[in-house]
Amino acid sequence: MEKSLEKNQKKTMKILMNHAGCLSLLLTALFFLCFLLIFHPFFETIDDNAMSEISGGIRGEYSSYLVFINIIIGKVLCILMTVLPMIKWYVVFQYVVLFISFWSITYLLIKAFGNSRGIGIGCVILTIFGYECCVAVQFTKTAGVVVIAGVLLIYYTLKEQKQKIFVPVGMCLMLVGSMIRFSIFGMVMLAFIPIYLYEFIIERQDRWETIIFVEKNAAIFLIVLIAATGLMRFDAMMYSKDPAWREYKEYNVLRAGLIDYAFPDYETNYKLYSSLKISEQDLEYYKTGNFSDSECFSKDIMRTLLNEKEEETIDENFWKSFFEKFPLAFMSVGVFPAVLLASVFSIVQDKRKILLVLLETLTAILVYLYLFSKGRYLVNRVDVPFFMAITLAILLCAGYSKDYICTKGNWKIPLLTVTISVAIMSGTFYTNLSGYNVEAKENKKKISEVMDLLNQNKENLYLATYQSLRTDIAWQIFDKIPVGGMSNVYKLSGWQTATPASMKVLSDYNITNPFRECIDRDNVYFVGSKKINQTLNYLQENYNPDARAVLRKDIYGEKFYQIKTTPLWVDTDNCAKLTEKIKYNIKATYEEGRIKLTGYAYKKNTDSFKQNSYLELVNENGEKSYYYVVQKENEQLEEQQNGKYSGLFKCVKKQDFSEEYTANLVLEVEGERYKIPLKVEMK
Repeated sequence: MEKSLEKNQKKTMKILMNHAGCLSLLLTALFFLCFLLIFHPFFETIDDNAMSEISGGIRGEYSSYLVFINIIIGKVLCILMTVLPMIKWYVVFQYVVLFISFWSITYLLIKAFGNSRGIGIGCVILTIFGYECCVAVQFTKTAGVVVIAGVLLIYYTLKEQKQKIFVPVGMCLMLVGSMIRFSIFGMVMLAFIPIYLYEFIIERQDRWETIIFVEKNAAIFLIVLIAATGLMRFDAMMYSKDPAWREYKEYNVLRAGLIDYAFPDYETNYKLYSSLKISEQDLEYYKTGNFSDSECFSKDIMRTLLNEKEEETIDENFWKSFFEKFPLAFMSVGVFPAVLLASVFSIVQDKRKILLVLLETLTAILVYLYLFSKGRYLVNRVDVPFFMAITLAILLCAGYSKDYICTKGNWKIPLLTVTISVAIMSGTFYTNLSGYNVEAKENKKKISEVMDLLNQNKENLYLATYQSLRTDIAWQIFDKIPVGGMSNVYKLSGWQTATPASMKVLSDYNITNPFRECIDRDNVYFVGSKKINQTLNYLQENYNPDARAVLRKDIYGEKFYQIKTTPLWVDTDNCAKLTEKIKYNIKATYEEGRIKLTGYAYKKNTDSFKQNSYLELVNENGEKSYYYVVQKENEQLEEQQNGKYSGLFKCVKKQDFSEEYTANLVLEVEGERYKIPLKVEMK
């Protein structure tokens, strides 16, 4: 009877393990469907948004130069975009490699812990880390997950001496991860070193067998590291072969050294900044991200500032500052509860795992000690893959033992683990679900509309200041990017500013330095409601003290400014005759020394966004003065060709205004001007 029971148990176990691949596939697919259908995926950082734009041809052509991702992947994406341009391949690629990676990890968990426990632990991993990688998409996290999956497949194969095909699969995954983000490759590998130390100290009885096991892993990882380094060198070589990209790469290293890791202190380095003709006001402007001034903030100047930066001194204050933050600061990491759960679970199963947890803790402290010394630490996109690696290292080092296999399914375990995981992530889930509301949808619609307007007005160059023209809102993660949609937009902030494609945008408008050459150019606009005063102060201090920012258009909160130095004058002597095609409804009032103008005016069957309006005031002596009228959206009309952007607003300070004055609105459209008489109501 006992032998028969034991035989049936072994048979059941074999069936379960044979179905591990199917179970893990179904579980992973179920979670991915939930992520895509219930939540609202987004790019965690603008870096992914920018790279998806580059690969999607945002400036007129598909490009394989993604800056942060290996050019080999970029070329594959370019080919796919050429064959099937309706698909956003940058996003599809990330989801494909994420799915394969989580499938592999879930498979290993089921193989290690059996059906119910494996699925339960898999639910924890998918709920916490799956959400972080599949909803808050970020290429660094994607790279980390792919490398983790590759490492674990190799570890499983060599430890269990089964499924040898997993070794080349794991190596390929590790190489793909290194091409997505090489720097995270090494960081993830550090998280797995403790499991090999633990294996050597405790887990195996045969020291020689342990040495062989560790040597095999080390040899394979060394081969992968050499190959990954070769791929990285190839990527660097491809950039170096192109003079424009070689220059950009040099520029970007300098830019990142200052923007990402802080400028030298102004007061401490006052003489240096003075010699470089950089005022404190200029420095604050550069810190906002608007640093793309090729004259006042050249590569030579950036290099000089970087050379003067002092390295962090490892002294008593450094250690005190570090240990005041760590390891307690780990609690602020959103996914850290997963590490705690894995640690408790492993120690409960085997008290010897305390050593493994301590080794992983020491590794984490050493890694963050290095990051702390560099000034960039506790960055979510880096924390997630690192702590995911630690979590799985602790869990899977505890597996592969008959003591942990549950031959009888107990579905209370998956249910309990899902409940715990959802409780941990509830705040994050709520933020995502509540954030995508009617207001967010309306905001996306408006910004998309503005971007479409700019795309239709290729005669103008638009200079986007910090936090303006949010393409990450206009074209979200699954939205198709219009080819050439930003071929007339130059961003003054961000790492895209000096890419060859961005520089081509400037050259197409015969501009080398947008700050110098924006002044008194009718086809150049600064866009952005924030930092315009800083921009104006910067222009006045460095280029023209008479510069003033004139607000020309305000469409859904995106403000379009022109930089002017001379008074406005409009030729109104040869205005066209008003006809029934000119539609208007304008209210003008004078109160407390100010003339206020509201309403709309447009010409039927013309593009209302392209029109311009001016206010003409003529005093009793016939002297004329002119003012720019701000153009706004008109919510009463819905057609661009018939007044959708014909709204008007202007407030002019005029203390001497009286009924003797004559006021007119001058509407400029399609090369003609129309003078609309105004009746000013005196209050």
